[in-house]
Amino acid sequence: MQSIFQGLLTAIPLKLRIKLKKVRRCTGLLLHLGSGLDLIQIANKWIRAPLRRYSNEEDGVAAVEFALVSFPFLFLIIGIIEMSLMFTAQSVLEYSNSAAGRLIRTGQLQDLTIEEQIDMFEETVCDNASFLMDCDQIQYQVQTVPDYASAQTIPAPEYDEDGLLVDSGFDIGGSSAIVFVRVVYRYPITLPIMQQLLSNYEDEFRMMISTSVLQTEPYDFEDAL
Repeated sequence: MQSIFQGLLTAIPLKLRIKLKKVRRCTGLLLHLGSGLDLIQIANKWIRAPLRRYSNEEDGVAAVEFALVSFPFLFLIIGIIEMSLMFTAQSVLEYSNSAAGRLIRTGQLQDLTIEEQIDMFEETVCDNASFLMDCDQIQYQVQTVPDYASAQTIPAPEYDEDGLLVDSGFDIGGSSAIVFVRVVYRYPITLPIMQQLLSNYEDEFRMMISTSVLQTEPYDFEDAL
């Protein structure tokens, strides 16, 4: 009898046999449910197990991690570059002030006309700062004071509505004169969030100021103007 049943089973087409197996599997599942099989075990078998296998997959992990880390990392790098350029610009401004002030201290400007004095002073400042700054945005204030103590009472720089330094003249004095030199540059900050942290003038600029007080050497400037 068993051999006859097996012969009949083999005579059934392959596609029909596959469908019968699926029906039997579903019927077995329903019988388990009818017999009170724990639903948690069924969830573990049909839901949690596939999810567990999926969670253990590591394909594309590096791409996802890079996507999460790349933006703050690039922002940090750009912020470091922004601050480095700003501090470099401040150092350059200090050096330009020192180089121009040396012309006054050593008497190289005193024998020139006032126009020539201004041109030479501006040229010296620009030559030392042009690789990092716009020379048209560099402003300065040069005036003589009676003594060093008086230099401390000079008020803070004043700016007009366009952000330009209010003109206070250009006076380099003569022999043994005490001269106050102030060079100002309006530095633009590029990164928006760094503008909130570093700007001290309007919303996107940092006003850089370099100040020096010097005494000219005791030369005789016979043709000084």
